[in-house]
Amino acid sequence: MATRPKALQRGDTVGIVTLASPYPSEYINQAVATLEKSGFQVVGIIIGECTDCIEAYGKSWDDVIHDFLVPLGSH
Repeated sequence: MATRPKALQRGDTVGIVTLASPYPSEYINQAVATLEKSGFQVVGIIIGECTDCIEAYGKSWDDVIHDFLVPLGSH
């Protein structure tokens, strides 16, 4: 039987690991601000190689959104 970890609570310390896909860094900054506003202590961020890249793996950020999110909304 799987054991579930305890839920995060205000004051807990967290770290962030970003996607390897192209991803705008302003979204990362917004995520950090949201976590801190929610009471978490962000102690580190590991930035993916293609953060702020215009294109990676032959795909742009818009391509990634279209390929992943558009099919989710079409069901």
